[in-house]
Amino acid sequence: MCIRDRGKDSVTVTAQEPGKKVSEKATEKITPLEQTAPPEVNTVTEGADKITGTTKPNADVTVTVPGIKDPIKVKANEKGEFTAPLPDGSKVPAPAEGKDSVTVTAQEPGKKPSEPVTKQITAKDQTPKPTVDPVKEDADKITGTTKPGAEVTVTVPTKDGKTKDITVTAGDDGKFTAEVPADADVTKGKEISVVAKDGDNKPSKPATVTVGAADPAVTA
Repeated sequence: MCIRDRGKDSVTVTAQEPGKKVSEKATEKITPLEQTAPPEVNTVTEGADKITGTTKPNADVTVTVPGIKDPIKVKANEKGEFTAPLPDGSKVPAPAEGKDSVTVTAQEPGKKPSEPVTKQITAKDQTPKPTVDPVKEDADKITGTTKPGAEVTVTVPTKDGKTKDITVTAGDDGKFTAEVPADADVTKGKEISVVAKDGDNKPSKPATVTVGAADPAVTA
């Protein structure tokens, strides 16, 4: 058998037995592979640890995420649902110029891969910086205001030269109070840092306050 010609959409074949003439040409149309339908990708949010969506049941899915060196390969389940966990504790990065989306392709058995689907990364809002009340030397608490219900982390210096975090939750009015631990070094000139985190939003930038002098003693 000899393939005499291969066109874009067909092949031509001839055959020759020993001592006989070459057969007439037989032309057969090439049956193109179907292409897998593009997958549907769920919302991708900054800080997420996985990419999810739906495609054809049991399809192979390839996910490319900015900042992740190798594509993530998973298989959809029998319902077509897929989950692609990011490796080694990685998170979806904040969107940046040229790196603001993830790309997903799917391939059913016996079919061509789908066209790539590009999903924009949704940036998280950042919690506003909290307001911290003035702190005086040897204060026994740190107070201030932030978003109602926000988680507040107060970082104070300690007497051994290290730091300690105190985490509290702001009230419905946004006010918070953090009790100063006994080993804290709340002396004049020391710096205290406060960060707030409102729900799923990104933590705020730190608000800092420098410890001031204690009130002068009141004499009778």
